[in-house]
Amino acid sequence: MSEVNCKINANKAAKPQAMAFINDLKKVLPIERAKMHLRVSFLSGDQSESLLKWLADSFANKYTLVSEKAHE
Repeated sequence: MSEVNCKINANKAAKPQAMAFINDLKKVLPIERAKMHLRVSFLSGDQSESLLKWLADSFANKYTLVSEKAHE
């Protein structure tokens, strides 16, 4: 906190101070939001294929498929 000259003011709300601190901290450290993880399971392979096609059409390369398992 001392590297970005952050001073805590007890008379102000915590959230705005934290948001300001995070913005200042981004200038010193390379931080970014964590990626969302989503686990989806289907009973048939057709449903998973439909979802993958919809993702490819709607979100073109904005997601990463970690694994694909067929439920039997």
